[in-house]
Amino acid sequence: ATTKHRHRHRAFATVVGNCPFAHVGGAALARAALDRQPVKSPLYRAFEAFAGVGIFTAEGDDWAAKRSEVLGAFATAGLEPLAAASTRAAAGLTAEIDAQLAAATRGKEATREGSTVDD
Repeated sequence: ATTKHRHRHRAFATVVGNCPFAHVGGAALARAALDRQPVKSPLYRAFEAFAGVGIFTAEGDDWAAKRSEVLGAFATAGLEPLAAASTRAAAGLTAEIDAQLAAATRGKEATREGSTVDD
């Protein structure tokens, strides 16, 4: 499945102890998974310790009500400014990483050029 922006949704699965666990990165994939197993993994209870009972741990009608509230908040605030800020931050971090990699590469090349091997 892909989003309207053509990003592929990702899903990851593992087994922790004897409990299978899947992280699903898209609503369509989550719906398909929950159609067969409509109860979230007990591992979601770990979120309750620091996040309380919220959208990540709620199920059924409680989850639907919380999700509706969150979606309404996003619709009111708008995601465009958040997307633009995220894009700017990612571009800045990428430029910083690229500069550090280039500096490290130049440093290695300078060290190689300055060294001699005596045989």
